[in-house]
Amino acid sequence: MILNAISRIAAVSSLVIGFAVSPAIAAPRYIAVPLDTAAGLASYGTAINASGDVVGNVAPDYAWYGEETRAFRYVGGAMQDLGTLGGPTSGATGISDDGQVAGWSWTADGHTRAFLYSNDSMHDLGTPAGFGAAYGMSPDGQVTGSTGEHTFRYASGVTQDLGTLGGTRSMGYGINQAGDVTGDLWLADGSLRAFIYSGGVMRALGTLGGSVSSGY
Repeated sequence: MILNAISRIAAVSSLVIGFAVSPAIAAPRYIAVPLDTAAGLASYGTAINASGDVVGNVAPDYAWYGEETRAFRYVGGAMQDLGTLGGPTSGATGISDDGQVAGWSWTADGHTRAFLYSNDSMHDLGTPAGFGAAYGMSPDGQVTGSTGEHTFRYASGVTQDLGTLGGTRSMGYGINQAGDVTGDLWLADGSLRAFIYSGGVMRALGTLGGSVSSGY
């Protein structure tokens, strides 16, 4: 009888302890910290690196999406305006582990160009056809994006056209440290497919039974 009573007490005690520790176990591991943004401006982040540095865009509260935006980098509690390539608007899309930033900017003559922000200066990546935008950056500073019709990859100071796999258009969105690129492309028959570019070869990745796919 006494042993049974002790067993019941132990079971209830275990249950109470379990309930007591559950909230602590379920507590969130992260908290949201708003980035300091000047009054009258809205901001949104687009990428983060291993050190917790953030890049993104700021714009007036009243602006339409993409209108009058400026690329920023947030490091050490301070938001830095990265400027433009001469035009009114820029946007940041990627940051490397050493703090380089990739994105797009208007120029003074109204073109959109891909940029690399490095050594406190914004550099035009020299994409052809008068248009360019960077959409992805690897931790070690390689960049991918689009020239409007073709995917490009930028590494070690060289911008490479990755082509379209015989289709009409391709867009690069993501890149890793091995230099592999993913995005989407329009095949010759007009279908939209995710692709991977690896080892100098571009391959369409198919779908999961639907009509389109895209890689990011």
